[in-house]
Amino acid sequence: MLGLRISRFWNMEPTWFFTLDYDVQLLVLAEYRLSHEDEKKRNERKIKNQRAIIKRNQERIQNRGNYYGQENKNKAG
Repeated sequence: MLGLRISRFWNMEPTWFFTLDYDVQLLVLAEYRLSHEDEKKRNERKIKNQRAIIKRNQERIQNRGNYYGQENKNKAG
C-alpha cells in the first residue's frame, strides 16, 4: 500500500516503486517519509527507535552468559 502511495507521490505508474533497486527504494522511502512527517511524528519515531535499541541491548546484557556457554545467574530457578 505504501509503495502505491509513493508511486502516486512521484507521479509514476502504480508499480514503479516495486521495480526500483533495493537501495533506491530505501532512498525514495526516506524522502517520502521526510516530506510527509511533521516534527512531532519524527520525534516520536526517534524515541520509539531509541527505546527499542535500549531494550535490545538490555536483553543482550541479561542473556550474555548464554552467548559464552555460561549459565545465566540472573535467571530464577
